[in-house]
Order: sequence, then structure tokens, then C-alpha cells
Amino acid sequence: MLHKDDHKLFEEYFLEAEKRSFSDPRPPSELLTAAEGGLNAADLWRLSRSIQVAASAGMMSEPVATTLGMVSKDVSGDRYAGFDDRDAWTEAICWAKAKPEFLNPPSRTERVVHVGKACSRLIERGYKIEISAFGPYASAETVTAICDQIISLVRLVGGVCCAQNIFRILVQSKAVHDGFFIFGNRVSSTPGEHAPAYPWGWLLTLAMANLTSPARAGKPQVAWKTLVEVARDFAAIHDCQRYSQFEQMTHIPPEEFERVLRESITWRELFSLPQAPQLVVMKIGDALTATLTPEDEEKLGFKLIDLLNELRLLLVQSHDTELRLFTSGPVRASHPILWAEALGKRGKVNPGYKEPADSHLRNQDRFLIFEAPDNNVALLPRPLAGNAACEMLFRLIWQRLPKARAAEVTGQVLELAIAAACREKSPPIVAPDVSYERDNQTFQLDVGTRDEGALVLFETKAKSLTAKARSGSVYSGFIDYADSFLAMLNQLVRHDYYLRSTGMPPLTSGDDKTGDITVFKVAVSPLSYGPIMDRLLTATAMPAILGRKFESLSAVADDVKAIEDFNAATTELLKRLAKVAPTNDQVELDLFPYFIDVYWLDLGQLLYALDRAPSVSAAFRPLKHLTFGTRDFWTEIAFADIQLLTGRHGWRQPKTG
Repeated sequence: MLHKDDHKLFEEYFLEAEKRSFSDPRPPSELLTAAEGGLNAADLWRLSRSIQVAASAGMMSEPVATTLGMVSKDVSGDRYAGFDDRDAWTEAICWAKAKPEFLNPPSRTERVVHVGKACSRLIERGYKIEISAFGPYASAETVTAICDQIISLVRLVGGVCCAQNIFRILVQSKAVHDGFFIFGNRVSSTPGEHAPAYPWGWLLTLAMANLTSPARAGKPQVAWKTLVEVARDFAAIHDCQRYSQFEQMTHIPPEEFERVLRESITWRELFSLPQAPQLVVMKIGDALTATLTPEDEEKLGFKLIDLLNELRLLLVQSHDTELRLFTSGPVRASHPILWAEALGKRGKVNPGYKEPADSHLRNQDRFLIFEAPDNNVALLPRPLAGNAACEMLFRLIWQRLPKARAAEVTGQVLELAIAAACREKSPPIVAPDVSYERDNQTFQLDVGTRDEGALVLFETKAKSLTAKARSGSVYSGFIDYADSFLAMLNQLVRHDYYLRSTGMPPLTSGDDKTGDITVFKVAVSPLSYGPIMDRLLTATAMPAILGRKFESLSAVADDVKAIEDFNAATTELLKRLAKVAPTNDQVELDLFPYFIDVYWLDLGQLLYALDRAPSVSAAFRPLKHLTFGTRDFWTEIAFADIQLLTGRHGWRQPKTG
């Protein structure tokens, strides 16, 4: 197991090797290979990259990084000696230093170079950046100092001006497509052309927290430049950005799953914001109209039809890509329910929010109207307002209705909205609530469709990404992943197995050769989980976690239980996949091709795809065999449009301008 200070031990052994000599030092492959214990391959890779970052930042000498790189390349296998074996590591270092390539110029990946340079720039600004075996980091005191400077600059520039600058830059950098912001990790195919990204999601959250702060900078351009440069470098040292198209394209080592999960959630908080199309608000409204009783509306405290009319008007008044300002009086008069339920007053939006880990303090998605200077109110761009409207509707259901009824309503809304959107495509079969009996048990599929020789199975789960997970709690991340995606995936795989083995009327008939039918499995969450929903991540992560047993490093009972529940979910999933997934040479499960037909979407993403596609199955075909590695649904769609993949499958053209 890698320990926080192992980089210091390696540097210590390197200096010790200066004083020792071996007539014929043995290679690391002989010295460091171990049967068990010590370090694993992922540990060694992580340490090597951390030391390379430190060298790029000037925090450690280049020869130390070069030596560890040479040692790492020579070894092979799964386990290596730990740093308690001083003699073995010292001799391995002497072996590396005796090689001619030790004098070669250092070779670094773009990710290492950019993270290292960001560290050095922050150090030049007077901030204390440190390094551990796991990578660069800033102490709590340093994080506070950096965030305080950024917040003071946001207030100096003005909250409204900051937000308007961000949206303008996104438009100018062509980070808008079909009315949605392109927040994905757009990796250039040409080395050297991909610099650290600006954390627009985090900065916009800070701008919204300080929206009532008027602009007062004497030199606004200088203040803005300093603001975005410090924020960019602070985001870069979190080391969650991909700089290469090929990172995590093949597989993720089991030991790296926790890091990948944490990186995905951190990316979400720094660089992205959840979005939803306007149509999803209306679809949820239609489903609520069919679901809510007069007693439910009484508990909610307003007429649903009145709220929906206000939402329609507000989304019409919003702009696709701009923050719009209106005089508060008319808005209050025309939106009385939203004024009471979704007004972000001064000091009430993201109160106390500073750093990306403060997600539990981030509440801007609860508001649709924001207090601004000079007796104005602000409306967010339409895709952000659409997401906030969805969040508000679901939140009011959970806050105002009894828990059991809220769960029932949410489940019905998801199923009704999906079924209605599918029916608009006129497939031969749309089957909500498919119940069937197998093995003396009754099972239920939320929604199923059949068209164009393909079956689409939908499972929903009224579970959202918690603030704890978004704040970086590893155990909460495991809980949310297990309770949402893995729970839905377990059900989808079971449905897939029974469908193929015994059929599932009305989706199949006795004449079907079910083994030849394409079956899309679609897990649907009410709201977005961000990059961890990415299909490539799913396909590469599943082999890493299935059949593996994770252990909790924390003795806290809740943390231990979180990992145990996660292990139980993956164990059950593996059993079910063994019955239906293909195998390599009839021996090992070949999971990657199975997960080509597995999708995890939020409701807004799903309804958008169904709206543009000519049929239900065509909604999933453009990205079936291809990913652009952006970790963002809207960015993937943008690239698929540019590459004409969507048009090939009959999707209507995206709007322009």
C-alpha cells in the first residue's frame, strides 16, 4: 500500500545511493518483485507521476523523477517491494543511475507538465503548495487564502459582471451547441494544444453567491485576468482534468477506481454545471398533472397548473446563453409562486460557499429568480434554468409530501414521462410497468419499447447525487453509485437475462430469436450525476470493480457499511452478468461489448435524445460504438453532430445561432 510520505523515502534512498556503489547492481525486476504486500502496479504508477509533477514544479530534482521512471519501466507484475525494503530500493536506484538513458532529457506527459506548471505559478504568487505520494495539494490554510482572494476579486469585478463574462467567453470559445453549454473535457488530438481548463462551474457558483455585489474595480480587466488565472491554476492542482484522448480508454485498475470516482466528482464541481432542456420541465409537468391528487396539491400549497404557467413564462423570458436582468416589480407580479418558492435573495444563495468541496453549501439550483443590484432580478440562461426548474419540482415533492407518497409520485413521474416521450415516436410497442413472474417471484420493468429490431429497457431510480459525495466524501460516493446506477443496472441485467432466456411479452413473442435482438439497457436518474455517468467510464470501470472486494480504510461503522453494501451490489451484479454477458474463449466474461448497449442518463438527457431521434432505438445508436472522451453528455452530442453521426441515424438537425 502506498503511504503519503513514500515520495520522501524514495528521495532519501536516491541520496543514499549517491554514497553507495555496486559493481553490478541487479535490475529492479529482480529486486522489487514480491508475491504479496508492499506496493501494487497502480501504487507505483501513482508515485511516479506524483514525483514527476513535483519535478515539473521545481519541488523535487529531475534526476529523482527520472530514476523512478526507469525503475517503474523495468518491473512487471502486480506486486512490488514496499519502501520498508531499503536495500532493494537503493540497489534498484543504483542500477538506474548506471544506465546511459539516465542522462537523457526528461520525458513528461502533458498532464504532468501542466499540473506542475500550475503548482509553480501558485508558488510564485506566494501560496504554499505541497506534494505527497498521491500528488500535489494545498493545506486547508492555503486553500482558504486562495479562495478568499478569488472571492474578493469576484466581488471587485461584480457578481453580475463575472457571470456575464463567463457566459460570453463560453459563446466566444464555441462552447455552446444546440442551446446547451459544452462543459466537457474537450481533449485535443494534437499534443501540446490542450492547456488547463478554466473552472467555469466553480466560478459561476461563486458569482451567483455574490450576485448582489456591484462592480467597483478601478481596473476590471486586470482584476478579471488575475481572477481567472488563479482559479485556473487552483483547479489544475486538483489533477482531475484529462489532457490525452487515451487516458482510461482501455481499463481501470481496481486500485484506481476510488481515485477515478473522486476525480469525476471533483471535475463536476470545478468545471461543469447541470443542464436540462426546456421540454423536460413540461414533460414533468404533464406527468405531475396525471399523478397528483387534490390532496397532494393542498399539501404543496399551490395549484400545479399555475406553477407550470409561471415556469413556461420564465423559460420564455430566459436566454439560451446570457444572464438576463429585469426590473423586480413586474417579475414579482407575473411569477408569485416562483417569487415565494424560488427567489434567491441576497445572502441566501450559496451562503458560505468558497471551495469546490463546499458542495453542501451550494444551493443555487433551488432558485430560478435571483436578486441583483439596482432593484433588478436575474434569470440564468435557459439550460441552467431548466435544470433548476426540475430540481425545484422534485424538491417540493419531497419536502411537502409524506416520504412514502413522495417516492410514489417521483417514480410515477419518471415512468410516465419516459413512456409518453417513447409513444411520440410511434413504436409498435410501448409497455410501462411490465410485470412478469419467473422463479416464483414477480418482477417489474419500469418501461420497455420495441422498434426497428431493437428492444429498449428502462429502469428508473429516484436517487440523486448527495452533497456529501459532491464534497469529496469517498464513502458517500460509493453509496450513491451503488444505490443509483448499480441498483438500476442489477435490475436491467436481470430483465435482459429473463427476456433472452424465456421471453417477455408483450416485448417479445414466441417467434422471436431473442439472442439476435439488440437490447439497449437504459438507467434513468431524475437529475444528473455528472461525469460518472459517462459510458466510457462505465465500460472501463465495470471490469475493475466486478469480482473485486474493496475494504474500508475507515473504522467508522457507516463507512464500513458503505463499502460492504457496495461489495454486495457488485457481487450480485457479477452473478447476473455471468448468465448473459459474452465470454472470451468461453472462459472469462467479456464485459466491454456488453456495456456498449448500457446507458446511464438523467431524465433531461433522455428526453432530449428521444425528442431529436426519429425512433426510440435511434436515440441510442449514434454513440453506441464511439466516444469522444469528454465525460459530458452535451459535449458528446455536439461532437456526434459535427461528425454527422446523429444525422446518419435520422436525428433532426440541431438549431443554429
